[in-house]
Amino acid sequence: MMRAVAIWLGLVIAAYGATSVDQALYGPEMMALRAAISNELAAAESRTREGRAQVLRQALADWETELAERRRTRNIRGIAVAEDARMALQRMLEELEKTGRVEWPSSLRRELTEPFQRLRDRMEGAERTGADLVAAAERAALERFRTAASRVGVSLPQEPDALRARFHAWLREPPPSPPAAAPGTAPVARSEAEPPIAAAPRRTEPPEFFAQSRPGADWIDVGIWRAESRGPDVYEITVFGPAGERRGEKSNPVLGRTTAWSWRQNREVMPGAYSWRLRRLGTADVVDVIEWPSPSNDGRLIFRTRMPSRLPAETAFEVQYSTSRLVSVDIRTDPPGALIEINGQPHREGLREVRTPATVHVVPGTISMKLSLDGYQDAVAPALRVDSNRTITVKLAPLKDLPGRTVTVDAQSVWTDSGIAVRRGDRVRLSIEGEWSCGARGEMTGPQGYDPRDLRFSHYYLAGSGAPKQLESAPYGALLVRIGTNSPMAVAGSRGFVASAEGPLLFDINESTDPSHRRNNRGALKLKISVQPGGAP
Repeated sequence: MMRAVAIWLGLVIAAYGATSVDQALYGPEMMALRAAISNELAAAESRTREGRAQVLRQALADWETELAERRRTRNIRGIAVAEDARMALQRMLEELEKTGRVEWPSSLRRELTEPFQRLRDRMEGAERTGADLVAAAERAALERFRTAASRVGVSLPQEPDALRARFHAWLREPPPSPPAAAPGTAPVARSEAEPPIAAAPRRTEPPEFFAQSRPGADWIDVGIWRAESRGPDVYEITVFGPAGERRGEKSNPVLGRTTAWSWRQNREVMPGAYSWRLRRLGTADVVDVIEWPSPSNDGRLIFRTRMPSRLPAETAFEVQYSTSRLVSVDIRTDPPGALIEINGQPHREGLREVRTPATVHVVPGTISMKLSLDGYQDAVAPALRVDSNRTITVKLAPLKDLPGRTVTVDAQSVWTDSGIAVRRGDRVRLSIEGEWSCGARGEMTGPQGYDPRDLRFSHYYLAGSGAPKQLESAPYGALLVRIGTNSPMAVAGSRGFVASAEGPLLFDINESTDPSHRRNNRGALKLKISVQPGGAP
């Protein structure tokens, strides 16, 4: 009976808002805590969705590699199987990005039954891990809420369900109006009673044009999208059609918040195949593009807002398009799978980096191109003339064939000296083999370290995880390089860099140099280091 009464009281509070006794729950300290908790819970939910998306992206990349190999060997049946798998995975990923749900194919080739069952098992594992992460974040937030409420003199329900109901009501409901000022007392300004709340530090400022589908020239503005974002979500606007203005609202059921948005289209856009780009407006937050407008999707721009650094967050951008003539460049490498850079920028389709074999579209003229694949030397064309459609085939040279010195970097050692000295401007190339571990659970990883986007390693990136890093901007467990006494940098997947200083090359794992943190480390990386003299002054 008491349990039922407690739950009922909690739900009544959730429905009717805070009482005067709870006024202290909306003071500056508690409002700052509310902003931080809201962002942490939203981040946990976002990581859950991202974990499922990551499983699908990896499967898609594996089947694209398989498709490239089947095309190379002219295996007709294998091409058909891999193409069917690729198309099914693309549809599943698009549905997940749009709705947060995964729609499994109703029918599959017999050859795909077993691979897709293994994929389903991985997806269910990611969902379970995500649910555990969200539950852990909520438990920690509840405890912080209880402690902070006690500190400001507010008594909360002891029954768990009623406490949880009160907690979620506190997260959702607007602060109550401040009590009337006593006679003769000046009212307190709202800006003083509720200072702006900042949760996470603001990200590095993005460039003016922060997203682009492909090259173009003579850009034309289409319209402006604006919103007061209250959390990460997926939106879509249709740009094929007449000029006009549209408004709407998007409700996030996880966060319990609604974001109002507007789209003002300045000119009519006829259906066609165009180049697109997004321009940042002032200091407004930017978005991640999921799908660009095209005739195949009825001219829809689909994008995702990011986790805001403040609530609400002004989010805005201008859409521009180009009708300039483009030429097609078919790029093939042996072996396939190389990343493509055009004019210094990774070539992307939506959120995915494009790998060879691929067809890119560029404005006629002179471009620079770089092809990169782990374990192979970069293929660089600094001034490639493209005036018409063409095909480029490149055989990549293995890094192991370069002359150089081999060094073993142990996970327990601190700053291993390679015995190689470089000058400023020298090009350093690395061929890396092996794995190591520095995590409390003993998971092995390579030079890239533990991926912070992978839910399996999220425990290394939580506050108080006991996983101290030397370089905060790099993943825990990543390979670091340092020139002499200069600041370290992460090698990660670049496998090469230009020396910015003069001195000996040293390598280490991205973990505190305190021996107590390294006593359980195991494994090592084997590095083959080649240095090409540079011309930098």
